[in-house]
Amino acid sequence: EKRVPAGASAGAHTLPHAGMPDGLVWVQPEEVEQIACMRIALQDELAAALPELRHDHQFLRFLRGHGGYEKAVEKMRLALSYRTELATAEPFRAMRAATLQASAIDLSVLPHSDEVLRHLPLRAVEGATVDGLPVCLSVTRLFHFRALTDGTVDDERLDLFFRAMIEQRALVCHQLSVARSRLVKCVDLRDLTGISVAEILTSGRPLIAKLGRIISVIQDFYPELIHKAFIFNASPAFSQLFALVTPMLNARMKAKVSVFALGNPFAEVAARLEARAAWSWLSQATAELDYAELHVAHSTVEYATVWLEAGQCARWKLNFLPGSPGNAVKLRRIFMPAVPVAVAAAGGEAAAEEEDAEGGAGSA
Repeated sequence: EKRVPAGASAGAHTLPHAGMPDGLVWVQPEEVEQIACMRIALQDELAAALPELRHDHQFLRFLRGHGGYEKAVEKMRLALSYRTELATAEPFRAMRAATLQASAIDLSVLPHSDEVLRHLPLRAVEGATVDGLPVCLSVTRLFHFRALTDGTVDDERLDLFFRAMIEQRALVCHQLSVARSRLVKCVDLRDLTGISVAEILTSGRPLIAKLGRIISVIQDFYPELIHKAFIFNASPAFSQLFALVTPMLNARMKAKVSVFALGNPFAEVAARLEARAAWSWLSQATAELDYAELHVAHSTVEYATVWLEAGQCARWKLNFLPGSPGNAVKLRRIFMPAVPVAVAAAGGEAAAEEEDAEGGAGSA
């Protein structure tokens, strides 16, 4: 039986420069001289810096992320000091030791990860985008906002976790960039399915303030670490929340954000991901759902997913509880093959059946 691999690792992707998306290409001829000048201007700081911070692609990130030579030198000088000092202190040294050979993000090695991740549902996604970039997932409805703001999670520990998380992302992206001779960045996926914007605007405001400090660190000291940010299933009320966040973003970061409103086809986001990444995302986002008695509120959507090996098929069936307005609920399905081809979606009123699969992610 032919077995289809369960999604390639994030380290296995190499794209020709000609087919590479904007922002991921390696050093261009016009940037070579600027990088040489930056090395001269920062030679004292570079002498004491970590080895990975002396690589050409680090200069490239600052040049592109800060819009030119002068600002790039200013910000990189500060970043060299910040990141070199960070790397020599505990618990960051332990995180670095566990990550130095890694080609994927592993949140479990971050300081206080057990405590923080119980309440802050940040997840690393298995697989990658179709461009071979690592995906970082946030499932907003699994946030325990009060625990993150009432002292249940110590503020200092939360800060250490966030700072280590950013540094780990940068280290993994550095290693992948060198291996592939191209810029590798993270894609942030924010799943807003089933959230209450009103709750975030009340219970979550202190966390939004913390987020502002993290965004500032990323923009100043880790430019071009994020390639894209996808906001999925944003309700109409999301604009109130986004209005609090957008003043924290510089123009370049704002241009990276794509908002997919509630009701947009799942395929619009899924087409940007490998099948394994889509499966990993949905399986983690729906881990706490009870499908035996699932309540789907008016004008909302829920998901389920299964990974199929070659020769397997999945059958989706929707049973309505007594008294449910069954004719108001639709079941739609999508199959994403492990070997990338065009994503196709199909719809049905109440039930749908997958055709035989060559391997991939089946979702409904």
